[in-house]
Amino acid sequence: MNTTKHGNELAVELSQVSVKYQQLEVFNQLDFTLPQQQITAVVGESGCGKSTLLKLINGLVPPISGSIRLHGHPQTHPFNTTARRGIGYAVQQIGLFPHLSAYENIALLAKLDDWQQQAIEQRVSYLAECMGLPSTLLQRYPHQLSGGQAQRVGLCRSLMVKPRILLLDEAFSAVDPITRKEVHERFLQLHQEEPRAVLLVTHDMREAVKIADNIAVMHEGEIVQHGAVDTVMDQPANDYIARLIKDHI
Repeated sequence: MNTTKHGNELAVELSQVSVKYQQLEVFNQLDFTLPQQQITAVVGESGCGKSTLLKLINGLVPPISGSIRLHGHPQTHPFNTTARRGIGYAVQQIGLFPHLSAYENIALLAKLDDWQQQAIEQRVSYLAECMGLPSTLLQRYPHQLSGGQAQRVGLCRSLMVKPRILLLDEAFSAVDPITRKEVHERFLQLHQEEPRAVLLVTHDMREAVKIADNIAVMHEGEIVQHGAVDTVMDQPANDYIARLIKDHI
């Protein structure tokens, strides 16, 4: 097992994991590790398996073979409630509940976990401030929010119960470049204050380089290179990765 600055414990370890959708093989004996308290970006072309990787780690897709460990503990499908609630998940489509206000969307998981009202209010206020959401906006409903505002609400919701693992599936891609820059900066500041294992799926190599500590390049269901950002950028492992960098940087 690899080591990280957090010790010898990894947030996620996939070992020899295989996944099939009906007869379509997505992963064949995939190995992958996610270090504690760092941001890892998974990049690659559409259809290479990036989103399936997140769903696998989130317990939404069962492997047909291999093992999954979270924080050193083996997991079986379906994951138990404790494991699932230790994972935050935000997607490109955001998925806010239209009948709930922004505040209620953010607070939902904490209410399900029976948090005290004062603790909920403090946490929502803290996250909203970190992500630049004014208190008056929290009373609006999703259809009253801009794309950037809704994106921030979705990120706040995914962070509400202080997950040790955060999975982001193209979570910054639905906003314009100017707003995305601000959301990136606010997210990185929050990550400094609350470091956790983050796995970001993105098709944007520039985004990966900007906010990640590590990059994993996926191609046709395989991790073809995985390392520190500088290493991957300066020493691409093959022609495919070199072209990917050249075409997107």
